Amino acid sequence: MALSIFHDLFVVSARYGNLDPAAAQTWLVATCPHCGGTQMGVIAATQDEGAVKWTRCANCLKGAVMNSGVIAPSVRPLRVPRGLPTEEAAVWERGP
Repeated sequence: MALSIFHDLFVVSARYGNLDPAAAQTWLVATCPHCGGTQMGVIAATQDEGAVKWTRCANCLKGAVMNSGVIAPSVRPLRVPRGLPTEEAAVWERGP
């Protein structure tokens, strides 16, 4: 059996329901704020038609939260400029 992006997740023992890993609502197209990947797996969602979705990137496996269609943390608008001194590069990499 191949590993999926859900293979190493733990969940709170008391839960309302389950999401089927193969169901369409378990996957969405969104830009990962960490690596720029475009395929996100929905780890959990509120019942209110997905007002809040906890997601995980299928590419880098890092998580993000979607609140009413807005991903947090936000996608960085610019890449780190090349040739910066070490301190300035660290600030660009860390972000605001």
